[in-house]
Amino acid sequence: MGADLIGYFAVGPRVLDLSSSRDAFAEANRRLNWLREIGNLLNGPKPLDNAQLCQLLAYSPYPLTDERTPESDEIDLHLLTDELNRLTGMIEDFDTLTGEEAVGRFLLAVKADLTKTSAEWHPMFRDSAMITDPASPERVIVFAGELSWGDTPQGRGFQLLAEIGVLGIAETFGVHVSASFFSLILQEPNTNRNSTP
Repeated sequence: MGADLIGYFAVGPRVLDLSSSRDAFAEANRRLNWLREIGNLLNGPKPLDNAQLCQLLAYSPYPLTDERTPESDEIDLHLLTDELNRLTGMIEDFDTLTGEEAVGRFLLAVKADLTKTSAEWHPMFRDSAMITDPASPERVIVFAGELSWGDTPQGRGFQLLAEIGVLGIAETFGVHVSASFFSLILQEPNTNRNSTP
């Protein structure tokens, strides 16, 4: 029987520069608008226009695996829909969220005082752990996640790191977020220790 430790690692500055907030608002709004536009096209009542879809993919805020926009006949609509659902599923209140609200949630989580120019980042969630980067004391390494049998973790730290990664908020504040999935195989204990294999 198997289980997975599903989580996110984030590496970033111990002190966040709050002057980046406006850039974070803009990037989060840009990504939300793009995700909604492509979602409307994929899920809309009109027949899918692959040329329009290709044009949208050319302006994607997410890196393409082969670094070129696919031609219309190369698009796998099922994979694209699955990926869109995965990305939007990581954003709480996706349909109504604004970039300002998303950034506000992140800054509230780090207890940022917006009357100041910087805020110390020290996540305090039950599903999170943080250490100082041994190679660079002005940076921190954060992990948030939990053991899962297939469901997406519900911890607030996990959800926050997922959201700031998808919406580009992390990048704007100089934080690198990457998914980490560790497989953990659980075996039943050997009940007869005296037996030979």
